[in-house]
Amino acid sequence: MEGNDFGSLERVVRERKVAVCLDEFEKVAGQPGFSRGFFDSLRSLAQSGNFALLITTQHSLADLCRNEQIATSPFWNIFARVDLGLFVQEEAEAFVPVHFRAAGVSVTAEEIVRVLQMAGRFPFFLQLACYHLFEAKTGRTPDWETAFVRDPDVHDQLRYLWEHLTPQAQAALRWVMDLGGKFPDDRLLWDLERRGLLVRDSRMSYGYWVFSEAFENVVKNLPPKSLKRRLSIRIKRLRITFWPPSIEVEGEGGQTP
Repeated sequence: MEGNDFGSLERVVRERKVAVCLDEFEKVAGQPGFSRGFFDSLRSLAQSGNFALLITTQHSLADLCRNEQIATSPFWNIFARVDLGLFVQEEAEAFVPVHFRAAGVSVTAEEIVRVLQMAGRFPFFLQLACYHLFEAKTGRTPDWETAFVRDPDVHDQLRYLWEHLTPQAQAALRWVMDLGGKFPDDRLLWDLERRGLLVRDSRMSYGYWVFSEAFENVVKNLPPKSLKRRLSIRIKRLRITFWPPSIEVEGEGGQTP
């Protein structure tokens, strides 16, 4: 059956069961073209009995529905929330060697520990770390750790995780990593733990650390924000620039750093 409107979709739903999966739903929720009417129509379909809607998002629905355009829609109260989170420690430790064994390749306990340190218990990064370790053990790469951190999929996804955090969440992670900032509130720390970006670590003075060494390195090596213009004032023949710092005497070609 063809169609390009909700009426067409409603006709399909009357005849068969339909499951719709929407990834990164925050991108939909943030688009002005998706009005309250759009969300109300989705809610109506979801209550029909033949239409199941599964959405994934990095942010809670409570945060998403703060958008004034859609906040008044009852769409948001039809969902049951499930937090996926990270592997538990035992699952992560078991995940690493099983595929190596299937390929007839052994992996040491020290290598398992190092994989978990680099990738954390995040399934996506853990799988990529195992891939690069396998490449090293079969002679196709000399250094799996370097290959892992330079993998565009790894680096881009880690940057994506960071760049799509709120300023408050970024500040909390920087505080945990001793990069400055003030003590975050417990609710924010709990939310970052729930989302898998922080893990409990009793060895740290704050009781938390970021989920992987690779993520830590990405955040610590972010380029500093630079000012796009010079900040300066002029007093008679003197031009005093605050950033980058200098004092210039006009007409004499001199500059004092």
